[in-house]
Amino acid sequence: MRIPSPCCCRGGADHAARDDHDASALIVAADKGHTGVIDILLDAGADIDAQDIDGATALIWAVGQGHVEAAMRLIHRGADVNRTDADGVSALMEAASVRSKELVKLLLESGADSARRSGRGLTALDIANKSETRRLSDCWKRPGPNRRTRRTKILR
Repeated sequence: MRIPSPCCCRGGADHAARDDHDASALIVAADKGHTGVIDILLDAGADIDAQDIDGATALIWAVGQGHVEAAMRLIHRGADVNRTDADGVSALMEAASVRSKELVKLLLESGADSARRSGRGLTALDIANKSETRRLSDCWKRPGPNRRTRRTKILR
């Protein structure tokens, strides 16, 4: 799927169009880290929590690709930080699996549920420890504001 240009959405293009994997333009923009396109699509009415064929959202895709700015933009625009994919994997679990301390901290500070378990019974902390990213576990030791309790080989 091609990323729509700004004039596309403003000119009436279908922001809800899907590709062969049922990914919306917003999911593709998040996967590529295109924050400007994310804003354009959301301003045009794109569903921020729309899911692809595997149940992953734009936030899960942005996190899985390590796109901090895109993830931050989606969270600030209202993305559900606790939404999971079809395997029960959340954005926080994805952040742990890609070894991103910055994304783990962002998600925890944004209210991600650290006690949530995936379909395989793993928490994000379990995934951080399993993926040999023990220094990520430091994020769970220091409470932050609003602290509450994907597509990787580690999760499957």
